[in-house]
Amino acid sequence: GEFAFLYPNPSSSNITITINNTASGVGLTELEIYNLNGQLVYKQILDKVQESVMSAEIDVATFLQGVYYVKIIQADQSKTLPFVKL
Repeated sequence: GEFAFLYPNPSSSNITITINNTASGVGLTELEIYNLNGQLVYKQILDKVQESVMSAEIDVATFLQGVYYVKIIQADQSKTLPFVKL
């Protein structure tokens, strides 16, 4: 099933990423944001493995307008979610 969601999309200021942390003993969850050129523009490590649902709010107000890709990486799974910065 879907383990990660991103909203609002598109966004002008903040995005929230919600991760259903269903994997047991997953360790760290990494968030990476890439621009269309494949450049890493943001990185955050979440270390809240005890919670069944994690969320991270990211300030994207200073990002240039355009399409970005948020990559969510856990030990046994990863997901890439696109979002549009207005």
